[in-house]
Amino acid sequence: MVIKLDFYFLKYYKDKESFGFWKKIGMNVLELKEPEKIDEIIDNLDDRLPKTIILKDELASFSNSIISKYKNTQNLNIIIVPNSNTNDK
Repeated sequence: MVIKLDFYFLKYYKDKESFGFWKKIGMNVLELKEPEKIDEIIDNLDDRLPKTIILKDELASFSNSIISKYKNTQNLNIIIVPNSNTNDK
């Protein structure tokens, strides 16, 4: 049995540092020019395959309800990564 998973990395188009490695190896890195449309982008991704969406917390903050809206959605995992320039001192 073969299980196919789709991975999507979402970032703001002006962010030149995030997910560069993943883009170089051919992964799906989507650059958003309008971060306020994050929910629309997630909703429009193909829902026939299980998928994992990885995005920075800054981009996730543009979603109205990213956690509550998608927490019970089958075939969807959302991983929110903290921004690397955040100082936790």
